[in-house]
Amino acid sequence: MVRIAKSVLVIVGLAWAAMLAITIVDRDAPVPRRVLLRAAPAAKRSLPPAEPMAPLPRRYSCSASRCHGALPATDDDWRSAAAVWNASDPHATAHAVLFSERSQRMVRLLGGPADSADPAMADFLRENCASCHAPGGSASVAAPKPAEFDLSAGVRCEACHGDAELWFVKHRTADWQNLSPEAKAELGFLDTKHPGVRAEMCASCHVGSPGRDVTHDLIAAGHPRLNFEFAAYWRALPRHWDDAAERAESRARLGIAADDPTQLDAAMWRVGQIVSAKAWLRLLHARANGQPWPEFAAYDCAACHHDLRPQRRKQGNPVSPENLGALPLGEWDLAMPRLLAEHAAETDEAGEKLLQELILLERAMQRPLADAQAVQRAAEQALQALEASARDLDRRRMLAALAADEEASSAPASWDSAAQWRLAVEALHGESPLQNDLQRLHNVLNSRGDHAAAVDAVRRQLRTMLEP
Repeated sequence: MVRIAKSVLVIVGLAWAAMLAITIVDRDAPVPRRVLLRAAPAAKRSLPPAEPMAPLPRRYSCSASRCHGALPATDDDWRSAAAVWNASDPHATAHAVLFSERSQRMVRLLGGPADSADPAMADFLRENCASCHAPGGSASVAAPKPAEFDLSAGVRCEACHGDAELWFVKHRTADWQNLSPEAKAELGFLDTKHPGVRAEMCASCHVGSPGRDVTHDLIAAGHPRLNFEFAAYWRALPRHWDDAAERAESRARLGIAADDPTQLDAAMWRVGQIVSAKAWLRLLHARANGQPWPEFAAYDCAACHHDLRPQRRKQGNPVSPENLGALPLGEWDLAMPRLLAEHAAETDEAGEKLLQELILLERAMQRPLADAQAVQRAAEQALQALEASARDLDRRRMLAALAADEEASSAPASWDSAAQWRLAVEALHGESPLQNDLQRLHNVLNSRGDHAAAVDAVRRQLRTMLEP
């Protein structure tokens, strides 16, 4: 049975209000496919792709009352994990949104069948949507045929925990609790207790990956743009796990000795930023192998859709002659890594290297008809620099970067960078006198007004609080 509750929220999780929908002038005309403007495709370069998801073996179940389906459903109790998931987690109904009126209209605009009762509709959804909205199993096994995706269920247990066919029997034995995370991973049980592994699984859909790409065509047809921030999403999810034990495990994995929740929250935010940036760079690398190119979803939407700009930018800003006609790169997934790199560049070689590589990538993407091979090389270099950077930044140093002078080149000028900046301060500083000013900034961003004054108000308070 298709459940409709929460269906609107599920497309992008719990941050729906922050996302943009692009309006199409002719609401009934198919979205035009862009023509490749280069004479011939560039030679292909490849990075290890993300593995597609496989279907759930229907003979396995996690929701038996003596396993993870105990009632009443209680947060923080693994024995109620499946019951909490099904009752409260929006991922459980990720499939339902595919049958909404908005989604059906998107299908028509993308050239799919016009009649929702047409059997071809299910084939279209399996081919284009199910790998994120109705995945069956683990990202670690071979891809099924699209026809094998089950559109009657959303994101189920195996999408995050691994293919049960590989570990189900062992999981039911008393020895399971004595196995190390490495031993369980060898059996195919994914190590979700490691924050990095956890963030990578989320990013594969919520940022995108090869085969799970929210392109400009999808956005133009009505799919919200993906604005994912791991720490904020993680805080919002209903707990179908023992949260105290999970936090202790995360502290151990991240090398946080003291039982300090602010340091853990800061580390989780940092991990999420690095993982999301890596996922975005890998996706950009894959996009440069395909057509159409350039993929407009990688750019700042407001560069062309001027009505999306903050109000002050509509009045006109000075533009340097060398940037006339250049499309600015989208900042959502790179704004905070660049800010941290710029702050660290004066004293840290890895930070300086990352800043340089991100600048080179931005220049490569801003060239008219950006050269695909040059973009791929720049993405590879930025990925390598990202791996080596920001590993030792503690909470105070990251807050100092957020409080840096507004004249810095990475200061939050765009809507994307300002929204990420607000989420960063919230994650790193938690409950504090900043909350009222953060709420005002949130309201300004939601109204797409001039956010500069609201950012400055938070920044001034942050500087005062960081003074010795």
